[in-house]
Amino acid sequence: MSVFGLIIAGRMVQTDFTALKEMEYMIEIQDAESINHLVIFLTGLSPLPVNYGGSIYMSWTPIGGERQWNYLGFISNEKPSALFKIGQLTKHTQQQNPQNFSFNASNINTNIFNNSAVHSALIGVKVEPMIEILRRNENEETSTSEQLSSLALFPEKMLRNFVNFMHSFAVSFPKPNTTQYEEYVPAKSVTEWYTNFKRRLEANPNFWKTLP
Repeated sequence: MSVFGLIIAGRMVQTDFTALKEMEYMIEIQDAESINHLVIFLTGLSPLPVNYGGSIYMSWTPIGGERQWNYLGFISNEKPSALFKIGQLTKHTQQQNPQNFSFNASNINTNIFNNSAVHSALIGVKVEPMIEILRRNENEETSTSEQLSSLALFPEKMLRNFVNFMHSFAVSFPKPNTTQYEEYVPAKSVTEWYTNFKRRLEANPNFWKTLP
């Protein structure tokens, strides 16, 4: 039994983490694409070193290219278990947000890195000082906050750009039987705006940030 354990709903508890070296552990999850949540916990076999915690990472089996890792969170002696939602952590997300490190595979008896099934995933635990883990968490929270801010700002800037573009093509016509005028926009202007905006977005996904 390992220091770490893994719980997936509807499956047997797994405690067969492979020790890569003193501070790194790994386990393979079969049929990972059907999993929404998992729990990593300390089995109680032995506590982690004082002021240390276990950073949890996940990696999908790559189809060509290098293996990438996504940071999920951490556990510690004070927080001996944690629930992680992985249902939305797709292979595409992993490619967009890789972590700048890899686990040491030199001590694995079977080549789990290269022989894992296509639909499987690896869970890695890296035991490291809590000060480093907390610093990483702060960076992750800042990054998430910035992403949420961008998600809220994008539609506002896009719609403002759309309205301004339409106004530049507006033509006034008198209303029947009144002295009032109504503004109209040619239908082709909508198509033109959409085509231009899409082209610019494909060329530079962040161009919208420069819009007024």
